[in-house]
Amino acid sequence: MKTADFLGTQPFTNHLQRRRTPRRLLTLCLYSALCLGGTFGFEMSVRVEEKRAEAGQKPMPEAAQAQVELENLFHEMNAFALALDPLSQHLDQPTCSGVLAGLEEALGADVSVERTSWKRAVKDDGKKRKKKKTKGEEILVLTVEAIAKNEETATSLAEVLEAYTGMAAQIQDHAPVPEAWPAVRMQIRLEGPLTSESAKQEEA
Repeated sequence: MKTADFLGTQPFTNHLQRRRTPRRLLTLCLYSALCLGGTFGFEMSVRVEEKRAEAGQKPMPEAAQAQVELENLFHEMNAFALALDPLSQHLDQPTCSGVLAGLEEALGADVSVERTSWKRAVKDDGKKRKKKKTKGEEILVLTVEAIAKNEETATSLAEVLEAYTGMAAQIQDHAPVPEAWPAVRMQIRLEGPLTSESAKQEEA
């Protein structure tokens, strides 16, 4: 026979409640431990991910060195570009080497070229401009000073230059050379757009 057989209904119920209480406590403790373990595990996983993220954000030594070298290269390129600006401005100036190379041959043996000069200028079309920033057409101005052996050659010199250069010619000075008579010293101004045949010869 068991002890419960000698107990009444109420004492037996109390006896069962006393036996259930430790089990409930044990179950509650196990559940709490499980919850705490899960919480700690989640926290550890979060910390691991944070450390990985921080490690990924930190610059690597190789990447940092490459960044420094790239910045140094940019500084050197900028300094080189600044040094090239005057050179590019100089190269942007108009030149007439293509025309000058065959100038004496085009003028012939009866003409001796003394001096040549060229520049870029703004064509004066006689119009008054309201805004100072507004510019007229840019032209190439070539000045040729030469001595023709006789008056006949001097008279046709402007036409010869126009035909050779494709630019408009204008006689600016016409004076005899006493020590070499009948030679004549001529100064002829040639004007043409920068896209004229003379400029195209230079570009080619």
